[in-house]
Amino acid sequence: MDQDFEKYEQEYLERYVGGGGQNSKSLAAKAVRERRERMGAAKKTAAEADLDSWDYVALEMIRREDLRISIKLGTMRSAESRLKLFCHGLITKRERDPTFDELERIQAFTDSAEYKQYKDRLKRLMTLDVKERLRLIDEIAGTVYMWDLTDKGRRELRAKYAEMIALHNQLTKKYESDKAGFYEEVESLDWALPMMVVMGLSGTMMAHAHYMTGASYSMFGNADCLDCVDGGGFVSDVSFGF
Repeated sequence: MDQDFEKYEQEYLERYVGGGGQNSKSLAAKAVRERRERMGAAKKTAAEADLDSWDYVALEMIRREDLRISIKLGTMRSAESRLKLFCHGLITKRERDPTFDELERIQAFTDSAEYKQYKDRLKRLMTLDVKERLRLIDEIAGTVYMWDLTDKGRRELRAKYAEMIALHNQLTKKYESDKAGFYEEVESLDWALPMMVVMGLSGTMMAHAHYMTGASYSMFGNADCLDCVDGGGFVSDVSFGF
């Protein structure tokens, strides 16, 4: 992280100073100090913020190395989640260089029509404030596709999976025995539905839950909210002790 920032700081200074004199250097140094302060404030805020269900969805997608995380969750939603997860110590920037197979998979994704449409859409919508915020997050938490879960991240994700299965079982029993009570309970647990979806928990009960809460999960980037699941995979993940 320090080396990354030092490299960025040097480039930042060079852009500000250019061919100017001492006054330009003073302005550049001030700009860098202010940027350090913004980075510190951003990290402090992210570290103190509570993680929500969408943050755990992002954590699971990072674990699966899902390259479409920004498309599915939304650019700012996924970036802010990544910042929170990094500052909470649940993910870390990958230290090693990507393998050839990883580079090939990334290249295939960036060559896809879906990704090109996404980039074109960003260009049309991008503002200076959003661009600056995304750049700040990248400087703190690393750029896209290059993260690993920490031991803490894996422990918390296992605990969240267990919690979601317990809630799913609770809702299923309520749906089968008390429809009126089920609808009341769904309204109080709508925060848990995104994580249940990414786990691949489905069925009639979940369909009714989504309908009651008006949850279309358009943040996943398309009408099919289960597109992010890739077949669930929960049982095999637990069996192999992820």
